[in-house]
Amino acid sequence: MKKEMMSEWTRQELCTALFSLMREKPLDKISVREISEACGIPRSTFYYHFTDIYDLTSFALSSRLLECLGSDGDCFLWSNGLLALFTAAASIARYAAAP
Repeated sequence: MKKEMMSEWTRQELCTALFSLMREKPLDKISVREISEACGIPRSTFYYHFTDIYDLTSFALSSRLLECLGSDGDCFLWSNGLLALFTAAASIARYAAAP
């Protein structure tokens, strides 16, 4: 159980580092080295969890959307779910629009 918690923590730290770097530059200019250094983890740990930056990006965006949609069962009304989806999309679009 502890190993699963550490793996989840590591994945979330990698997501946070990715989003932070995406505020500064486009995805195609971000390296695995930069993401790893931002988290303070070895590159090999990155590759233990993800195959490449695009795999991390997919995971990060999916996680953000599920979080915003209330994966804990908080979105009972379709209108609340739709509002959460659009809010999450706007949040993610800010990262994609980085200079």
